[in-house]
Amino acid sequence: MRTSKRVCGLCLVAVVGCVGGCYERVVSANGIGASSADVQDGYRSNTAADRAFDSVVSKPKPAARAQRWVDPGSREPGSK
Repeated sequence: MRTSKRVCGLCLVAVVGCVGGCYERVVSANGIGASSADVQDGYRSNTAADRAFDSVVSKPKPAARAQRWVDPGSREPGSK
């Protein structure tokens, strides 16, 4: 009887631990469909110390630049 109680208790703890993995919070959105995303403020503070830590630890993101494709045989203005 004691073993079955322990097994039930362990199963209950495992189920409760898995429930936390179902949580989703969108704090940033970009690209197609970003305007329809429900973006919320993050829980993390944004103090000067946080920004300094982020600049030391995280890698800088490359600047995404859109490039216009131009047909080299084209006679349109703006072609190379």
